[in-house]
Order: sequence, then C-alpha cells, then structure tokens
Amino acid sequence: MGKKNIPVGFFEDFLKDVKNMAERVRAKRVVFVFNGDILDLLYTALWNYKIENGKYLYNPKGVKPWSENQGLILEKSKEILEGVLNNQKVKGFLEAFRAFSLDSPLPVEIRYIPRNHDRLIDAFPELRSRVSKAFNLEENKGIFFEKYFYDEELGLYISHGNEYDVYNFEHDSNGALVALFGDAVIIELLNRLPIEVLKETGSLNCFEKLAEIEEVRPRKTAFNFSRKVLKAEGVKLKVLSAITRQLGEEFFSNEFVEDWLNTHTIPSPRITLRRLFIVPIIKVLRLIGRNSEFDKTLVKMFNTFSLDTLEQGNSAHKRHLGSRSLKRRAKNLKYAVFGHTHDYEESVVQRNQQNYNYINLGAWLFQFYRTKRSDFEKRRHITYALFFEKGEETKSNYLIERKTIREEIFWRRKK
Repeated sequence: MGKKNIPVGFFEDFLKDVKNMAERVRAKRVVFVFNGDILDLLYTALWNYKIENGKYLYNPKGVKPWSENQGLILEKSKEILEGVLNNQKVKGFLEAFRAFSLDSPLPVEIRYIPRNHDRLIDAFPELRSRVSKAFNLEENKGIFFEKYFYDEELGLYISHGNEYDVYNFEHDSNGALVALFGDAVIIELLNRLPIEVLKETGSLNCFEKLAEIEEVRPRKTAFNFSRKVLKAEGVKLKVLSAITRQLGEEFFSNEFVEDWLNTHTIPSPRITLRRLFIVPIIKVLRLIGRNSEFDKTLVKMFNTFSLDTLEQGNSAHKRHLGSRSLKRRAKNLKYAVFGHTHDYEESVVQRNQQNYNYINLGAWLFQFYRTKRSDFEKRRHITYALFFEKGEETKSNYLIERKTIREEIFWRRKK
C-alpha cells in the first residue's frame, strides 16, 4: 500500500475468504502475517520534491533516509506515513480490517514484518504506534512488529527475504535495518526518472508507464517495454538522454552512494544486484543514453553490479534453505514463505537430504507481461496462503489462493 494501491474490493474479498475459512475449519484464532513492504515509505516524490500547484520542485538538499539527523528523518517519515494512511484506498482497507477484527468471534492478531520499503516504521516507536492505532490494535498485544515469523508446531517460517539481498539488507548491532543502498536506487533513480520526464515533456502517460518499469515481466523485456512507451508518446530521445545523463551523474556523486560503494564488497557475478531496481532503470538508460556521453556512466553502472549475469531473486532464498543460520531460527522447518522478489513460486527444494516447501507469494501489484504477440498485458495477481493449526478441520496443512485480474493490452500490433 502506498504508491501502487489496491482496490478496496480486493481486500474485502480477502477478508471474507478468511472469515469463511475460519468458520469452516473451526479455527481458534486468526493471525495475519504482513510480510514486509506493506506501507511503502520509499516510493514517493516527497523525498526529493516539494509539490506546489501540481508542480514538482526539486530539493536536492532535502532529508533522505540516510541523513544523519534522525529527528528530520522521523518528521519526513511521519509526513509520508500520514499521506499513505489517508489515501482513500488505504483508509478503505483499514476500515474493512477494523470491522473484521471487531466482528470476529475469534482473537485476531497481526504480525507485521517491516523490511526494506517500510523499515522506517520499525525504526521509530512513534511510527509503530501510529500504525498500531490505524489498525485499532495495541502494540505487543494485538499487533507485533517482528523480523520474521516462526511457528514451531506448523514448521512454518515466514520472512520477507531481503536478508539475502546485500543491496537491500544491512543492520546495526541490535539487528535493526539501517539505510540501504536500495533506498538510494529507488529515491534517486526510480522515483526521479518519471518525474523529470513529466516535467520536461508533460506526458502523463509516459510518466505513469516509466514509473512501473520494475514490474515488467520477464525482466529482460524491460528494454522493449520502455522503447514502446517512448515511441507511443512521441518523446524525443535527445531530451531523455539529457535527463538520464544528469540523473546518472548525480547518483554516482551522491555522498551516500560513493561511501557505500567504497566500503562494501560487491558480491560475485552470480549473486548480483536484484533486478527489481537497477536492471529496469538500466534498460531505460541504455535505450535513451545510447551513443552519448552518458554511455560512460552506463558502463560504470554495469561493471559495478555485474548486470550481464543476472539470476532470479528466488534462487537466493532457496539456496539458504537448510543453512545453519536458518536452522537456528526454525529448527522444525517445513514451509518457508518469502516475498521481496515480486515473483510467485511454489516448489519443493531438497537440501541436505531433506525436503522443504518453498513458497513465494509474489506481490499484489500490477505487472506487465510480454505476450507471444510481442505486446504487453497488464495483470494483477492476488495471492495469499492460509495455514491451519493442529485440530482445525481441514484435509491439508495449508491452502494457496491465487487470482489473476487481466486489465488491458498495450501496443498490440495490427494484423
């Protein structure tokens, strides 16, 4: 919830399904596990721009998640969080959830796992309190903020999964997430590119499509997608070349980015930067910066992140099943549920002669899928898992519900 909000009806249907299933299996309690990136505090123009009379005024010296002044970060985060909570769709979901909780004859709990997009909520008690109030629950009684969820009896381990992504996971001595490199990628590149394009061209459609570039599937078709966006809107490449050249120069001269690159060891090419962030933006930059001075910056970016040898993000999760670190958290591991990659998957993984059920529920976001006709179809997948405790009247230990909503097709070729 935040930048890419979901119609309230989807949440209402989800809550109805949970209510009906709880009654059917004679459940004793209902526990919702919100597995990270729920209230997104990163995807917003407010980290970089003042918005006056519908215009975006760039403020390069504004507070950022990596600023030293924690008080200023808190104030900016409060402003952004209030904007998210007051969005009509988010308010609709919260009202539906509060009604569900009040009407339920069963105890209702929330286990919230704040990770890279909503880590700032966990960083400040004031923000946790505000979120708890929004759900009409009391922290550490009805709503719990946790790093992961584990149920020993079920053998169920739930984690967002960013801990296996070096660019989106770094913590202090207390285990709390600190400013992440991925924060800078989102705020200084992914947020700014569509806004600067809008300011220069006035093309709202181009702005909206470029803002969704990270959700193109398969990811390698992001180049083709961005080319179609620009062509359809008649945007000149020379204009965009100047914009991207400026963004690239500012990104690599950013003090936080420079310090991070100088103090971190880049992983081997097989464990490359995930592909939710840098790859899509590179596809756009590569297209519009071709044969220009900006090529030098592109080469630097490609070399830095070994982007020519990409792999699926889910693979990093599956490699760690059966690892010692995971066994310390989940001794009786049977089901490992992750997120972070936005890519749905359900599979059985064998590690050390033991089978584990790997589940990635993807994301409730619009995504653009390239079709056999080389056009793009806009879809949304609504996927969730229901796990059942011992004694509940059900034939299986869990159930996965997956619904696909197809929206529209772009740039269909004429016969």
